[in-house]
Amino acid sequence: MTRDQSRLLDAIATTRAAAERLRDSLRMGGAELAAAISLSPQDEPGALREVDAFVQRYQQVVEHVTHRLFGAIYRAEELGDRPPPLTRLFRYLESIAALDATEPWRVYLEIRNRLVHEYPLDPADRAQALTDAAEASIAILTDIDILFAYIGRRKLLETSDDH
Repeated sequence: MTRDQSRLLDAIATTRAAAERLRDSLRMGGAELAAAISLSPQDEPGALREVDAFVQRYQQVVEHVTHRLFGAIYRAEELGDRPPPLTRLFRYLESIAALDATEPWRVYLEIRNRLVHEYPLDPADRAQALTDAAEASIAILTDIDILFAYIGRRKLLETSDDH
């Protein structure tokens, strides 16, 4: 196994684990999270824990995919040691059919930034950002499955000895 394949395998494992934690936040079709979002302005401790866990999980998945998995795919495709900036990397992944579209990933990053860096204090703004993140999470998890399928189709983890 090459160093790039090893990086890709590690990125897959990390992303898969983070995705499972995010999936856990969306259990029961997201009903529990939606209830927690509606209760969080009242500072209900259980709701706050649920919402904080979700924000952390959302952030981790977005960061693992954009900063580890995308770069590992780029390297495994033997395009270079250093992936291009995210915007160009998104376009490249779309051009090779690893991603269906690039624009959603810009939105996912913007939602992450709103939740993590801006941290809306107004309850309505925070609830909207959380709702946006919950809706985006479903699409992100689908994109992760598409990325894993792409890796399998391209046989990026196979070595020349495997043929």
